[in-house]
Amino acid sequence: MHTTGCVQVLALLIEQGKLSNMRAIDLSNTVNLNHEVVFTLLKRHGRQLRGISYAGNSKITEQFWINSIKHMKNIK
Repeated sequence: MHTTGCVQVLALLIEQGKLSNMRAIDLSNTVNLNHEVVFTLLKRHGRQLRGISYAGNSKITEQFWINSIKHMKNIK
């Protein structure tokens, strides 16, 4: 799946509320996945997450995590 396809699929899942029961997610090595969509995912569903793995994307910076962490209250 190309970059646009990955972004569209995740954006559609977020939009349709299909991730409302998600407890953990592994997005590692999804370098083609737009970090803005991942941030939207964390803003909408971060409170329910108990775990997230997002490694292997050199575009993700410390600032991304600083902005995201406040949305992930239940991370263990």
